[in-house]
Amino acid sequence: MNRFAEKRQPMTRMRGSLFLALSTAGILLFFLAAFSRIGTQAREKEAENLQHALDQSVIICYALEGSYPESLDYLKEHYGISWNEQRYLVDFETVASNLPPDITILER
Repeated sequence: MNRFAEKRQPMTRMRGSLFLALSTAGILLFFLAAFSRIGTQAREKEAENLQHALDQSVIICYALEGSYPESLDYLKEHYGISWNEQRYLVDFETVASNLPPDITILER
């Protein structure tokens, strides 16, 4: 019998297991929050890129043809613009052929 050996109490083991479980849960929550933030930023950047592509296509159309496009279908057909239509709703309002259209992008 070793008189200097510590006898571990059952409560000490339970505290160690509880600490390990809480630490693991904390780390998992941290990573879930980080992945969620990355996904949100990616969606925002995607909408920003779509807005930029549409604006550039409208400007190029005006420079080449002398008038702004009358519809989104015209941009799709002649300038190859495409996007995920299940994710984004694009509102394209024309005022006149010599004024740029108002383009609004909404996430569905």
